Amino acid sequence: MAGALQLGGSGGSSGNGIGNGAGSGTSGNSGNGDSSGNIAFADVPQDAWYRDALSGMVQAGLITGRSPVSFQPNAEISREEMTVILMRAYKLQHGAMPAAADIISMKDAASISGWAAEHVAAAASLGFVNGRADGNLAPKAAATRAEAAQILLNYLK
Repeated sequence: MAGALQLGGSGGSSGNGIGNGAGSGTSGNSGNGDSSGNIAFADVPQDAWYRDALSGMVQAGLITGRSPVSFQPNAEISREEMTVILMRAYKLQHGAMPAAADIISMKDAASISGWAAEHVAAAASLGFVNGRADGNLAPKAAATRAEAAQILLNYLK
């Protein structure tokens, strides 16, 4: 990989413009944090064990909440949300996303949300996501731990 991915609450927003729009569940930095690394989610307690990691990811532009004031930390993550976050990390590390290939080969490509389509196509073109055995991506389905492990392994290869 090109370089270490550095996250932390001490820096300002990266301003890398990788947001996908409101309500996506993983859209870019849309006011969920400030330049000091503080996050403004009403549902994330000050003493939450994951707060520093979340703050770093918000500041890096990798993730935001389901709304500007709600992160929903106990919600499941969909396969398309997980893929978008992964591709934002890719862009942060590599400076750009690869040109997205056609994802029509997945039977359910039409069900991929508009805000996730470019990211999913790029991830598929790089071999990070391949769909399930039945030929479907199942973008709205919750990601299993095994699927998360596989997509991360594919990214690290």
